Amino acid sequence: MGLVGDAALGGLAGAAATGPMTAFMMLTRRAGKTPEIEPRVVQKRLTEAAGVRRTLTESQEKTLAAAGHVAYGAGAGLLYGVMQRFLPLPAVLAGAAFGVG
Repeated sequence: MGLVGDAALGGLAGAAATGPMTAFMMLTRRAGKTPEIEPRVVQKRLTEAAGVRRTLTESQEKTLAAAGHVAYGAGAGLLYGVMQRFLPLPAVLAGAAFGVG
C-alpha cells in the first residue's frame, strides 16, 4: 500500500478507535476516576475561547465533543499511518508506543 493508502487506513482506524476509547473514558468517569471526559473539557475550552459557549445547548455541546473526539482520533491515526513506515518496531509495539507517546 502506498503512503496515501497508509494515511487513509490510519485515519479510518483512528476514527474507529474513538468508540472503545470513549467507552473507557465514560467508565472511568462513572467510577469517579476522572471528573469529566477529556473531549468535553477540550470542547468547552475551545467554545469558550471562540466566545460561543453560552449560546450552545447541552445537546450541541455533547455533539461537538463527540465530533472533536472522532476528528482527533482520525488525525492521530492518519499521522500514525504515515509514520509507521519509519518506526523500526513491529507494528504492535510501534502502535502502542505511538498511542502512549
